[in-house]
Amino acid sequence: MVCYLHSLCIACTHTSEVTVQFLNAQVRSLKEELETLIRECVDKDEMIILLEQRLKDTEIDRSKLQRENANKEQQIEKLQKSLDETKDKCDRIKKELSFVNKETDILKQGQRQAASVKSSLETKLSRSLEENERLKTELRQAKQAGKEAQENYQRKMEELSTENRRIDKQNAELHNAIKKQMQLINNLKRQKMHVEAATAVQFSEEEFMKALDRGT
Repeated sequence: MVCYLHSLCIACTHTSEVTVQFLNAQVRSLKEELETLIRECVDKDEMIILLEQRLKDTEIDRSKLQRENANKEQQIEKLQKSLDETKDKCDRIKKELSFVNKETDILKQGQRQAASVKSSLETKLSRSLEENERLKTELRQAKQAGKEAQENYQRKMEELSTENRRIDKQNAELHNAIKKQMQLINNLKRQKMHVEAATAVQFSEEEFMKALDRGT
């Protein structure tokens, strides 16, 4: 029994030592865990501070982003308004372009017609120019002929004037000759009348003498 108790005491002593060693080991482990936890807490505190700073920075960035978003929304609204205005302007421009295209087609058709008319007018103009040149040539020829005719006329007039002066001179000479002949005829008539009167007187005297002779 004593041996059993001795053995039990030895066993208990051994167990206590083991327990103490185990507990010391646990204490060391717990200390290490505590130190680890303390370090982790410190790290977490630092992380919390860092995260809080980051959160603060994030809030600041969020505020900035909100302001930027507000500005961007305003810009988007302005851009949307500008886009709507641009669309309206594009629609107006499309309508105007359609109208201009129609006008262009009309103008092109007019240009084709004008080109045809121009070609016809150019042909007529060419003919007119040819006719004009021909008429100019004829006019020059007519002027030359007229000049020659005028010269001939002047020459004929001068000849006629000379001839008229000659005829006038001849007429004057003839008139003078006729006048002299008339004067001569008048003189001869007077002389004849005198002769006839003298003859009649002489005949009357002879008849008178014969009558006297018969009466005696």
